[in-house]
Amino acid sequence: MRRRVRPGARVGRLVLAGSLALLLGCGPPGLSRGVWLSVDGPEQYALTFDLTGGLVSGTMHHLLEGKKVAQWGFAGTRTRTGELELSWGTNNSLTAGVDLAVGELRARVRLQNGSVFEGLFRRTAEAEIPGFAAQPEPPYHLRPPAPGSGWKVAAPAEVGLAPRNLQATVRAVTRGEAGLLHSLVIVRHGKLVLEEYFHGFGRQDLHELESATKSITSLLIGIARDQGEIASLDTPVLEWFPEHATESRTEWQQVTLRHLLTMTAAV
Repeated sequence: MRRRVRPGARVGRLVLAGSLALLLGCGPPGLSRGVWLSVDGPEQYALTFDLTGGLVSGTMHHLLEGKKVAQWGFAGTRTRTGELELSWGTNNSLTAGVDLAVGELRARVRLQNGSVFEGLFRRTAEAEIPGFAAQPEPPYHLRPPAPGSGWKVAAPAEVGLAPRNLQATVRAVTRGEAGLLHSLVIVRHGKLVLEEYFHGFGRQDLHELESATKSITSLLIGIARDQGEIASLDTPVLEWFPEHATESRTEWQQVTLRHLLTMTAAV
């Protein structure tokens, strides 16, 4: 049985296809050509677009003083001729008027934290945006860490690592296969083997550790227990800090290492 397609549905499909063609590649360079960069201020946003499964998708990049500090993917974008609506995460959205001939987006960005950015995005070559690319000179070739780190340095082969594998790993990072990574540092047998930074970051840049501290502390306690330095995880914490035993509140007397490692101290 042949299905009849209503004329309105056929026209709707043609209009949608025409809108996508206009936005993504026909006539003037489409949305997927180049990077769309906000033009004002040290804090900038950049948009890159792709066409996946019939939907407009892509990534929003957050740039601050020549460094890419964050990025978010989006999909399921709605498009009309000259207009664009997209969303990502929770309560993050962008609406924009599009002028492909001029290469400009007039956009309004609303972020989850309630902040709103309104401004002009211009089509820009990736190489012209500091910190956008992971590293400015692909393809990467393995190189020794820069001096001044304070670590003893060793070549990969000296500590049992394959240089080819390390080079391949860094190249994968520069292609974006590890997501947004700011640094990759490898230490083996107490010697610095690899130290690379990406997206405008360097050795001097600090990061908020947030919950990473808990993971590192747990790892170190596990090593200490394996080496016999800690007899039991049920040891009261204050036994390790006797100088605080008399001044601590009563509830701290019962708190053990296990409580802290499992975040069940309830203090």
